[in-house]
Amino acid sequence: MKTVVIYKSKTGFTKKYAKWIAEELSADEKGMLAIYDKPIDFTDKKNIGKIIAYVNS
Repeated sequence: MKTVVIYKSKTGFTKKYAKWIAEELSADEKGMLAIYDKPIDFTDKKNIGKIIAYVNS
């Protein structure tokens, strides 16, 4: 099973929690966690398609 963590952070606290989650995941799951420094445009179907393709692969 693949795990995707999507978050939005204005102050940095949510990013900190996302990193804590990554530290608690097993080694196999760490490869599945992607933290993007740039915002993801969820109105662009290409971005959503990439996430869905990753989860389904």
